[in-house]
Amino acid sequence: MDTVRQHALLLETPEGSGTAFFLAPPDKNQVVGIATARHVVERAVRWVQPIRLSSVERGKSVLLMPGQFSFHASTSLDLALLRISYSGRGRLQSQLQGEDPPIPLPSAFLPHLDQVRLVPGEEIGWCGYPAVAPRTLCFFSGRVSAWLEEELGYLVDGVAINGVSGGPAFVHEESTPAVLVGVVTAYIPNRATGEALPGVSLVRAINPYVSLFNKLEGEPADGTSDAGGDDSATSQGLSP
Repeated sequence: MDTVRQHALLLETPEGSGTAFFLAPPDKNQVVGIATARHVVERAVRWVQPIRLSSVERGKSVLLMPGQFSFHASTSLDLALLRISYSGRGRLQSQLQGEDPPIPLPSAFLPHLDQVRLVPGEEIGWCGYPAVAPRTLCFFSGRVSAWLEEELGYLVDGVAINGVSGGPAFVHEESTPAVLVGVVTAYIPNRATGEALPGVSLVRAINPYVSLFNKLEGEPADGTSDAGGDDSATSQGLSP
């Protein structure tokens, strides 16, 4: 699980916190993709507020000011992708100062589940920084209940409490590396009796993130942000 720990990031805004994670190795221009849930960062981007990303496990963090990253999102799928430059040539240069990157990259990047869908009954894990212990990375697990085609996501029999939104979901066996499956976006409680009873988590597939990150290679990673909804995200690959 050490590699998974290296991927997880605490994402803080002036109004709250959630989880994010490294999506893939830097592209040829040293641009890194950070995946999270849209609702974790939506208000900060819309109101032009700073965002802090922290690798709690390594004691490193960076404060991203407006204009220091590009932002791409889907409202209906609750997905968001932040792209930041690790080259030292962009607006993070004053923080980089020609030394270490603002937050350390994982020693090895996790592969992602490509096209193949998990079947009901398969076990997956996920992690994040819950609001009850915001600087403690917590791990969870559950079984896939169903695949929702229109939602591009899995219903999972497991808990995702406040703060874990935006965290990575993965499959892992002792003899093989962990594989990214998707991102935790919601917990849906059972309110059939009028009170909140145990429900299911919603994990969106990882594929839209990876496709968009690859499509945007070569595009600027600073000075641009998009807090809009599906009209813009559809053309960029984060909507069905």
